[in-house]
Amino acid sequence: MQAISPSNRVLGANAGPERVNRPTFVFDVDIPPFLANRVFDAEHARQYPGAEAFAALGAVLRKEGLETVTADLFLAGSERNRPAICLSNELTRFTDELLSLESVIPVACMSLESPIVAIDFYKRLREVAERFSHVFLWAGMRDMAVGHATFHEISWPYPETHFWTPTTERPWSERGFLVLINSNKRIFVPPSRMVRPRHPRQTARNLIAAGRLSRLRRSERWLASELYKDRLDAIRHFSHSPDFDLYGRGWADSSTLSRPETEAVARSYRGELPALAKISVLANYKFALCFENTAFPGYVTEKIFDCFQAGCIPIYLGAPDITSLVPSDAFIDARDFRDGHALEAFIRSIAPDAAERYRVAATRFIGSGDAERFTQGHFVTEMSATLLERAGSMT
Repeated sequence: MQAISPSNRVLGANAGPERVNRPTFVFDVDIPPFLANRVFDAEHARQYPGAEAFAALGAVLRKEGLETVTADLFLAGSERNRPAICLSNELTRFTDELLSLESVIPVACMSLESPIVAIDFYKRLREVAERFSHVFLWAGMRDMAVGHATFHEISWPYPETHFWTPTTERPWSERGFLVLINSNKRIFVPPSRMVRPRHPRQTARNLIAAGRLSRLRRSERWLASELYKDRLDAIRHFSHSPDFDLYGRGWADSSTLSRPETEAVARSYRGELPALAKISVLANYKFALCFENTAFPGYVTEKIFDCFQAGCIPIYLGAPDITSLVPSDAFIDARDFRDGHALEAFIRSIAPDAAERYRVAATRFIGSGDAERFTQGHFVTEMSATLLERAGSMT
């Protein structure tokens, strides 16, 4: 591990003698691009959806006189025993060691990840709620996070610089028809696609893991709805239309796809995209398939807001409570259609004036107070208030 030194430590610009007793803020994160304090670099963090909020959080805490450091550097450095407050991004390989230090106060634990991706973390929520004073989680986890921790309903931290400044719009008449931008990821792979005749040990490991996940899905309601199959079904349907385009990473790997799915991807795939190119590509289309990884209360990610910024009408499938969070006239609800044929017939029938009403509704929403909960500023304000209150009690 890299030791803390003046060259890699992030210090508050206003740090001075009067603030020397302020505790250190330790961000317990174990995502490779964020280690060694890189998560506090706004330009670097901007490449990863949601990460820019942590750079902004670090800036606020440094302004208040707190040194900010990621857990890997803190634990490797000579100052690991100085007073510190901790925010954990789920439970990491650093968490146990970090919280074993008497000088470290476990203030909060959070997750912006899908419940079907961070499976092991969500299985341990009762433990989390006992170890931390606060938990920041999706609304659907409120009843599961029992314990002494204060529950905070988390929302996706969309940057205001995007939220309030829509991209330069391509005229509606010049836009393509439909796009889907998603990586080829799947959590629950059918067992038949896990068999590797030339690799029996890998096949055995795959099948054991699949059995474990299958048992979990029967017992844990938060694993009930993976939308990857719905996404593949949409690709299969729309791939027969020449005006449907698919972008994203990992589609060259067809190992988890059926033959019809592989053929559908081959017909519609247009390649990967640079990290910051998503919105500019969306702005070239009238409609976008906007499917979350799972249907879970409160789990609304950047996907629908990217569409709003690009002036592209989202066809949304995800959070079952979406209409209580985003106005129903600002998007097309995929649940309203029995199949791809019905959905396609509807969106192809939308006249320009009707399309404009969706876009006006979206613009009205993102300019309203109701959208504030989905902003980076809201996230930073809520999180920094929680952390600074605890830091204040330590000085």
